[in-house]
Amino acid sequence: MRLLFASLPTYQMRLGKQQAYWHRLRRIGSDKIFEDVTKLRSPSGKTSFCRGLWLVASAARRAGHECRWLDISPFDPKLPAEDCEWAEQLWLYAMTPTFHLCCEFAAQAKNVNPEITVFVGGPHTRYLYANCLHEHVALDFVEARPATPDSLAASIKEPSHMPGMARRDGEEVRVNPCEFPKYYSEFGDPLVLAQPLVNYYFNTSTSRGCCRTCAFCLEGLVPLCLRPVAEVKDELRLLDSHLGLDGAIHFFDTSLWATPKRCIELCEFISSEISIQHFSCDIEARRIRDDVLGSLARARMRMIAIGFESCRDDVLNFVGKNGSFADRLTIAEHVRRLMPNTAIKAYWLLGLPGSTEESLRDELSGIRTVLKQGTVDLVSVKLFVPYPGTPFFLHPAHYGLEVEYDFRRYDRFTVPPVCWPKAVGRELLADLLIECEKTVAECYAVRLGVTTQAMAAIKDEPGRYNGPLYVGDAIDTAGMIEAAPCI
Repeated sequence: MRLLFASLPTYQMRLGKQQAYWHRLRRIGSDKIFEDVTKLRSPSGKTSFCRGLWLVASAARRAGHECRWLDISPFDPKLPAEDCEWAEQLWLYAMTPTFHLCCEFAAQAKNVNPEITVFVGGPHTRYLYANCLHEHVALDFVEARPATPDSLAASIKEPSHMPGMARRDGEEVRVNPCEFPKYYSEFGDPLVLAQPLVNYYFNTSTSRGCCRTCAFCLEGLVPLCLRPVAEVKDELRLLDSHLGLDGAIHFFDTSLWATPKRCIELCEFISSEISIQHFSCDIEARRIRDDVLGSLARARMRMIAIGFESCRDDVLNFVGKNGSFADRLTIAEHVRRLMPNTAIKAYWLLGLPGSTEESLRDELSGIRTVLKQGTVDLVSVKLFVPYPGTPFFLHPAHYGLEVEYDFRRYDRFTVPPVCWPKAVGRELLADLLIECEKTVAECYAVRLGVTTQAMAAIKDEPGRYNGPLYVGDAIDTAGMIEAAPCI
């Protein structure tokens, strides 16, 4: 079989002039502060790619199929006609904001090659698979349940039996059964990719699913599944041979630190056998053992991200988040003591259920406080957008939310927002997002000892400040800004 895999940018942001100005300054400041704390160059400018798609392509190549990989530019998103003519199957992965692009690519590919079979996976299709198939005739199969890459590759020649895939059967939608084992394997092949591995900002994982269940994403609905530690070590050795000292690897799974014995074993392996100097990971806002933090420090975790979400305990309680704002401050201070050369980033969400105008203005004060006091180094502020399939998505009125299901704008930066608390209103929420971007950028400028005007004058460099990835945002975010870099 001839398979075409197209890796899309995660988001396509279109920002207004004022918002883009502060958004850019905040990102520049993030990079510079990261470099100041860690003494390493920021990984900005590296290409983002979909790990799940890469693993399926790698499994397909091992099974003897011909594979082509495309990195779709966020500035000129299209599929070459010659690749569509060549391929028998087209594989795409959709975050919710880019699902419409997948549908456009599918229609384009079918127009060029009516015989091509189109597969789309991702968190958007896992809940809305029936809608996806009914509303978009160019899609042949969509992911309804997560499956292992090897199990998908084993049935590529008979996709109607592919585990976890949904398909049309007359007027009905059928979902193939799928079981995810307690332990699973995944192996990536660098030869599948369009560029050398060193050009990518690399994400890896020691597990799938989540050890927690909350209303924020669907990972908690997937039982926690672990990769064998020996296999993770083999992958790190492979990456070490390709990425070199300046490489950057992010552990995106939610359970790395929550399984202390495995975490310490992997970290000690990294510290003794891996030369890459930049690792990062997310940790939950709860107490972490000293021996785990010590091992993370020895493993050169140059950035630790903590989900603060809000500085208001009533809002945190309303959305079912563990702990208080004071607990989050304590955890960040604990990380600071044991990992002084690690940049600490706080994730913040504006417009959470239960928010009021008063609480949102308190968020501005909370952000300013944690930055000025040096509790954290970086703050990434985003709009709250409910994942398809979560309670906030299914029953927004119950949580006091208004939602506009315009999935083309379903990202965490585009204003006016697609989700907002009724008690606040979307216009005020949009204004406060821009004010938060401004507040963070101004705090960064003070810390760096420069003016915001001086930051605005910094020129973009190849692979620096202008790339799709920035330390200040989620590491899987690719952005397209349509605005001049000045007010």
